[in-house]
Amino acid sequence: MKRYLKVDGNLNIRSSSAPVKKMIKKNPLVNNFNIGYYIITPLLVGVFLGLVIDHWLKTKTLFTLVFIGFGTLGSFYNIYRIYKNG
Repeated sequence: MKRYLKVDGNLNIRSSSAPVKKMIKKNPLVNNFNIGYYIITPLLVGVFLGLVIDHWLKTKTLFTLVFIGFGTLGSFYNIYRIYKNG
C-alpha cells in the first residue's frame, strides 16, 4: 500500500494511507478575467496572422478576414469549453 505524507494544523508531518484533496475556492473575478482572455486572444492572433500574411503575399484583406473568422470560431469554442466544464 502506498503511503502519503501530510502536514497537520500544528505543522507536524504525519503519515497517511490516502492522498489529501484540497478544496480550491474559485474566485469569480479571476474566472471573469479568464473568460475575457479566452475571447480576445484568438481574435488578436487571427488579426495579427492575417495582417502578416496579407503583407507578405501583397493581398488586400483576404487572409485577415479569414483569420478573423478562425479567431471568432476559436473564441466561441473557448466559451463553450469553459461553460461545459463548469
